[in-house]
Amino acid sequence: MKKEFRSQKLQEFRIASLLGIFSPAPMNGINQNRIKLSQLRTLVAVVEHGNLSEAALHLEISQSAVSHAVATLEEELGVSLLARGRNGAHPTPAGEGVIGYAQQVLQLLEKMVDEANSHKGIQGGQVRVAAFQSAAAHLYLQPQIYRNPMSAGKSGKRYRI
Repeated sequence: MKKEFRSQKLQEFRIASLLGIFSPAPMNGINQNRIKLSQLRTLVAVVEHGNLSEAALHLEISQSAVSHAVATLEEELGVSLLARGRNGAHPTPAGEGVIGYAQQVLQLLEKMVDEANSHKGIQGGQVRVAAFQSAAAHLYLQPQIYRNPMSAGKSGKRYRI
């Protein structure tokens, strides 16, 4: 009887947690619900670009927003992820491990979105445009790509000029 009661309570607890009705107290001091994808994207961008300023340009947000996102993530995890200095920002030993997982999470998210899009009939492809340089300067696509190179990849389409 006691075993059935525990099992039922555990099932209710799991359902409530999934629905966001009840958020369990973190056992290790880290509340996973407070870690945001934007923080992971920011951390990965800082490491890829080597400093906060370049990451901010890449993400099209302010440098202070990048700094805040990384600092908040570090505070939540309880470890320093980046060593900041005159030569930019480099991952700490703890940061290297966390960054690897952050990259995996972001890759899985991209696969999840691709899977959902494939069921909606949205598929990526490749568009190739060939033209003389003088004619290419007047192509409609070129200014959009140069203005925002990230938008070309997010749609699933690849442009090469």
